[in-house]
Amino acid sequence: MKDWIFFPLIFGVCINLAGQYDEFMKTVGTSAWTSYVMYADPDGNLFYVNAEENYLDLMKYDLEMDLVYRIKDNFIDTHDGYNGGFGSIAPTPDGDTVYCMTTAGTNHGNAEVFRLICSQDRLEYLTDICGTNLWMIFNMTLSKDGRTLYYIGNNTPMGKALYKIDLETLECEEVLDLDPVIPHRDLCFGGINVWDHQDHFYLPVWSWDYDEGDLAVLQVHVGDNEYSARVIDFTDDGTPEGERLLPGFRHHSCWSGICASSAGNIYIGASNHYQTSDGTGPTGNVALYKYDPVTDKMNLLNDLESVSKSVNNWMSDESQHKVHTFLIENADGKIYFATMDYAPSSVIRGSHLYTIDIETDEIMDYSKTQTYLMNRDLYVIENGDNPSPTSGVFIEYYALKGIALHPNAPEVMYGMTYARSASGGGWDVEKGNVIRYKLEGDFTSFKTISRTGQTAIYTYPNPFSGRVNFRFNNLSYGSPARIYIYDLYGRLVLVENLESDGSYTWNGTDQRGMKIPVGLYIYKVENGHTYSGTILKIK
Repeated sequence: MKDWIFFPLIFGVCINLAGQYDEFMKTVGTSAWTSYVMYADPDGNLFYVNAEENYLDLMKYDLEMDLVYRIKDNFIDTHDGYNGGFGSIAPTPDGDTVYCMTTAGTNHGNAEVFRLICSQDRLEYLTDICGTNLWMIFNMTLSKDGRTLYYIGNNTPMGKALYKIDLETLECEEVLDLDPVIPHRDLCFGGINVWDHQDHFYLPVWSWDYDEGDLAVLQVHVGDNEYSARVIDFTDDGTPEGERLLPGFRHHSCWSGICASSAGNIYIGASNHYQTSDGTGPTGNVALYKYDPVTDKMNLLNDLESVSKSVNNWMSDESQHKVHTFLIENADGKIYFATMDYAPSSVIRGSHLYTIDIETDEIMDYSKTQTYLMNRDLYVIENGDNPSPTSGVFIEYYALKGIALHPNAPEVMYGMTYARSASGGGWDVEKGNVIRYKLEGDFTSFKTISRTGQTAIYTYPNPFSGRVNFRFNNLSYGSPARIYIYDLYGRLVLVENLESDGSYTWNGTDQRGMKIPVGLYIYKVENGHTYSGTILKIK
């Protein structure tokens, strides 16, 4: 019997969005504090953190049921506003288990490591980190053998180091002093398990002082209890003295925009973040690079302003100042990511969605090609031909702070919106909206977005007053097969094992044998697949 609490969230805005475009784009949830780390499991379900006031809840959007549930309530004991949820995640190769690290540093509470088992809706605390950490941690990677987690302590004047956590013993220790390697760089952000094929993993490093050109890539080599690291610059030879690949571009930061392709190449989205603190001067832009570990060469692919201008999708004075989302390779052989618009600027347009073809390294302004977009009021609209706040961008006004997708559900992308105050100060001035989007393109597999299991189960009478019958039409049982019934507050009312005769009758009593009150209830049948629907109890 499942012992966690489910909590379906129902939003008024979803009523406004009901209609013919829901199949393509809709809001499915919100988060008071906009957490950018989201994860889609092998079935295309989404996991994300809702942070508000003094709690952090782990939420799940179930793709089959088209509902958001709370699967872990207030999963840390202390939360002082500096912990917005998970700062980094490290999935195992099968995608079902994900290691998650909270963002807090030691002056705001120790960061903690959790393990999420997606198929069981279970989040387990593992251990606290070790080492000195002055600010939040946004980097973690899982070793290729799945036995060790690595991370780097952030923003420390001295004592910067690589740490490892043994996942069998949960012992945490320093394994490499990084002070000599990055003496004036400190703060690291990262992607998802960014490994090449030569036992290196990669993290962007920068300086909190925002020094121009200070962004670089840290390459960490992991051997048999031997570790080393070096810095690679965005120059023709990878050294600080080399010729800049994009002269005059302010290489400020790389938040999450780094990934390793299936071919082992490393892609980096280097953001100029903003040219000045008040949004004046040259507009924000992002340069895309590819590092080839075999040739040890850093190559400039293009900058996003040039990409969008080439297809007439960049407005005058537009400022796309950084990529905050992960770079994620999809089943179609393309890497997906989104930009973050900047306020203040003379034009606050919204977020573009881009792709990189890993065969050709061509960058495409993908949002320009899509049929359906979303406006600031979260209504789905059709794309226009000319660049404007309501055409050519994924969503009007809002930035996309995070995205998630999974190869087993390659046409489903999730995005978390983000809004900053128009004066440039203050974060998360509006709740983040979780958007489910159906990508348009050719995919090697397809998973329907709509509820696929409804025709397999018939309920009658529905509404019911005394008993309700469930008839399973061509439903093949696995072992075991169970039915779960929940009320609209997410509380488990009943769980029963099912016989293999193709039917089940419920007399409207809960697990204790008490009659249930009038209202709407959610049922879920699991037999290796999940089938769900609703039933209504009347007087």
